[in-house]
Amino acid sequence: DKRKLQIAWLDHAAHHIQGNGMIIAHLLNNLNFNVYTTEKDYENAVWSNKRIIEIIYAIDGQNTYQKSLLNCYLYLIQIYKELGNQEEKTFYEKKTHELTIPSASAFLAEELCKDAVEKHDYGSALKISQERLNQAFQIADNEYIARAYYQLGQMEEKFENNDKAHGYYSHAAEYMDKHIQKIKSEDCENTELADMYSDAGDMHCYAKNYQSALNYYYQSIELFDSEYGENNSRSGEIYSSILLVYIQMGNLLKELEYLEKTIHITEKIYG
Repeated sequence: DKRKLQIAWLDHAAHHIQGNGMIIAHLLNNLNFNVYTTEKDYENAVWSNKRIIEIIYAIDGQNTYQKSLLNCYLYLIQIYKELGNQEEKTFYEKKTHELTIPSASAFLAEELCKDAVEKHDYGSALKISQERLNQAFQIADNEYIARAYYQLGQMEEKFENNDKAHGYYSHAAEYMDKHIQKIKSEDCENTELADMYSDAGDMHCYAKNYQSALNYYYQSIELFDSEYGENNSRSGEIYSSILLVYIQMGNLLKELEYLEKTIHITEKIYG
């Protein structure tokens, strides 16, 4: 009940607050991520993302806030995909392509690959994924290389080429390790670093490096808990990933322990 009241108040504030500051955009982004998109409230999700885009353009910060624009475009692509609105989805794919940051083309490649997989078009999915990998090597960024390999792994797994998938996952884990070893915690916000640890955990899990996966997941939970308090939704998602790791390892006692944790957090958050 307390959460519902808080959400209602924030939702009211977001719809009625005036101005074009990034603080407002931050509020809208939190509502979009934690409420609208999660609860499939697509009307408000579309409104909040378009409002953030308006704010960014209004403060003349298109170049400064390209990452924020990218997040909005990607949310809108996904929303319009869910709604079956191909025209709007294509429009925001083009807007994503116009951004100059490397992550824009990477995320767009990921979406295009998903579309090709859904159409069972292996040739197109492979071509898109390999082009993303080539671009990642051209800019010599270990994180982008890792994520490109991970996309190839997911794509090959969808087409049941499991040996190829495992090889790509192993490369993804290797390059993400290299990236994490070079970054400094003070260069990232806690949530950004936590997301990175969680993604690294996924890569190691799919590569069957289970202990490494667990190490990254625990680090991610520690950061999310320090940011949001214990039993938050982000940590809850990672507890589910840890549960899957222990299922793969065949550790029944740990399976039960993390199943209980996952259920406890889910009930606490959603009732």
